[in-house]
Amino acid sequence: MRRIASFFVSLSMCAALFGQQPQNGNAGGWYADREEVLHSPASGVQSVSLASVEADQYVITTDVKWLAGQQPNGGDADICVDIKNISDNQKYRFRLHNPQNDPTAQTTAAKAVTFAIEKETTVASSGGRWEPVVSVVAKPGQADKADTWHNLFITVAGKNVSVKWDDAVVLTCSGLESTATKNDVALGTSQTAAQYKNVQVSSIDRFLVYMSGIPETVAIPK
Repeated sequence: MRRIASFFVSLSMCAALFGQQPQNGNAGGWYADREEVLHSPASGVQSVSLASVEADQYVITTDVKWLAGQQPNGGDADICVDIKNISDNQKYRFRLHNPQNDPTAQTTAAKAVTFAIEKETTVASSGGRWEPVVSVVAKPGQADKADTWHNLFITVAGKNVSVKWDDAVVLTCSGLESTATKNDVALGTSQTAAQYKNVQVSSIDRFLVYMSGIPETVAIPK
């Protein structure tokens, strides 16, 4: 019995050491709880795949909140969603950035919460650099409070994308480039922790569902 107990203690220590959640997580450290809420890791640049969509018109929706106090700098929000492939190796993403606690942000403008559509300009394996295609400053109170659930609703229609935040359109963008045969949709965080629920990727009319709930790589605890 002591040997069995020792084995499980060692297993738990290894899982914690490498950022894994025993029994209910995946190798990247993402995990789901029994209420089917998806939790991101609390540090580094992390992502989890949702679906590969072989269509150019679809909807991505989720409820999301970022968690303060997860990082030494206070847990700045940097939440991303890969929304459309440019090629097999490059993509567009939606990004919410809240740098209020960033010590390098010296001005009020630099500390502003922003919504953006960004384009990957180099292949991820070579460093993965991004540049904004369109960016707007969030209204006061719109996304600057931690531990608050918000609804994110992204519509991709060919070369066009529209982003709603809590039922308000915050971004539109047209002229997106693409030579890809599929679109790899993923959730991501950078140097913060976030939670997601009611995740779904579907056709615009919501008739065809590509993914719903918890990603396949993240098991729901029994």
